[in-house]
Amino acid sequence: MPYDNSVAESLFSSMKRENPYRTIFYSEDDFKKNVKDYINFYNTKGPYAKLNYKTPNQKEEDLNHNAGNFN
Repeated sequence: MPYDNSVAESLFSSMKRENPYRTIFYSEDDFKKNVKDYINFYNTKGPYAKLNYKTPNQKEEDLNHNAGNFN
């Protein structure tokens, strides 16, 4: 699917802009935990204007709920 890359690029762009440059990491494990926590935040708590102020998880739920309503 051609849109897969744009989703990943958007996530990485947001993550770079908002997160790691504000944090000092003392180990690789600290970095990995930080990335995992950020992805969880990105998907569940951060509403985005491009998604009508919904989180990515909420938008996906809406799409899945409405998937069968195209009749």
